[in-house]
Amino acid sequence: MEEEVILCFKLVYMPVVLANQRVNGGDFLSVAIPLMDELRRQSPDEVSLKKAARIIVLEFNRLLDSKLSSSEIENLVGLIYNPGE
Repeated sequence: MEEEVILCFKLVYMPVVLANQRVNGGDFLSVAIPLMDELRRQSPDEVSLKKAARIIVLEFNRLLDSKLSSSEIENLVGLIYNPGE
C-alpha cells in the first residue's frame, strides 16, 4: 500500500510543484485533501486511511528544505485525514 500512496501523491503533486516552481503548504493541501477523499471513497478502512495520510505528509516533508517538526507533522496528518468542511 505504501508504494501506491507515494506514487499517487507524486503523480498529483509534482506537476503542481513544477508548474508553480515551489513546494508550499497551500499547494500541498490543494492536492492532499482531494487525494485523501479519493482514498476514502475506495476504502473505508480508517487504519489504512490514517496510515495513508501519514505517508503523504512524510513524502511532502521530504521535499521541504526546512523540515516539519513532529508536532507539525501530526497536525498536518490530522488536517488531511479529517479536514472538516
